[in-house]
Amino acid sequence: MLAAISAAREGASVTLFEKNDRLGKKILSTGNGKCNYTNEVMNASFYHSSTENGLIADVLSRFSEQDTIHFFEGLGIVPKVRMHGLYPNSETAVSIVDALRLEMENLGIKVYTGCGKVKVDKNEKSFIVRGESFDRCIVAVGGKAAPKTGSDGDGYFIAKKFGIDVVDALPALVPLKSDANWLKEVSGVRAASELSLYINNKFIHKSIGELQLTDYGISGICTFELSSEASKAIAQGKKCFIYINFLPDHTKEEVFELLQKRAEVLKKRSMAEFFIGLFNSKLSNVFIKKCGIKAETSVEKLTDKQLMGLADAITALYVPIIDTCGFDKAQTTSGGISLNELNKNFESCKVPGLYFIGEVTDVDGICGGYNLQWAWAGGFIAGKAAANDKD
Repeated sequence: MLAAISAAREGASVTLFEKNDRLGKKILSTGNGKCNYTNEVMNASFYHSSTENGLIADVLSRFSEQDTIHFFEGLGIVPKVRMHGLYPNSETAVSIVDALRLEMENLGIKVYTGCGKVKVDKNEKSFIVRGESFDRCIVAVGGKAAPKTGSDGDGYFIAKKFGIDVVDALPALVPLKSDANWLKEVSGVRAASELSLYINNKFIHKSIGELQLTDYGISGICTFELSSEASKAIAQGKKCFIYINFLPDHTKEEVFELLQKRAEVLKKRSMAEFFIGLFNSKLSNVFIKKCGIKAETSVEKLTDKQLMGLADAITALYVPIIDTCGFDKAQTTSGGISLNELNKNFESCKVPGLYFIGEVTDVDGICGGYNLQWAWAGGFIAGKAAANDKD
């Protein structure tokens, strides 16, 4: 939609083919239906790509978060800032979809909905889509995440048909599965946590936020932000695990001291009562069991060795990661059209006039409006370039 608007504003005659029966279906689910459409803190470090070649930073400099804010302000969207994330003041994603739709109508853009899978063919002069001829073609069909919204890998088939390299698509911003038995005991618990991702015993990244513990594994934003790299590691058969720190502002040594002081104050309690007010009781039971301590044990009988064991369980609880929850539960896609296949305007280096933008490219961002920013930026740049390319 943004690519269509960008091209039409440059004077191009534009037709948009939509697979679904309505426009912007995927946008409606973003930001829990409120649409976190960009972020005040924006740079290339918030994105992943196995083919990063400088294009991400270049694109963000040419259509920044401020450009996104100004673009949507021009469509009537009043921004609301929450934790650096930008939302429409109406706090509904429908506002973003309606604003884009109305601008498309204003520009006279032809829209065909309910098109299903769209094939792209090419003769010597034109691209052929549904029997119509076009000078330029922009593919903005998403990746494979959330296939119920229409994204099921169509863009990769189009690319491969023209001999364009595609990096294997994997789920990203997705819950992770684990076979740790203790997870069944804490299913449903949410806790502020720091997660540390290790791949083949090498530390990769940390993420802080609310963790959701489930019977199948872990979820929540802090999990999602590590899931892209975890997904790739799992696909490559590498060992992948996460350590959870349930007191993210504390080191193990600091937690040991905290527990020592707590034990002095609460020495008449049993271990089943020791963590009341500090942790969810389900979590407390896991820590106690991990250290081989019985629930009925009196706190005053704890040794420093046992307290250090508890500190270790609290700050570095081991979670082996065996899989992701797949594309059905994913919010975006890792992998896609290799950035080495595209020029700075998202045009194919092999097929002039053919552009790929958004999630279909080998770029995925963390939570917080980053993936929509990548889509908006690509749409603006590719739309304008396609309209002005006279070659």
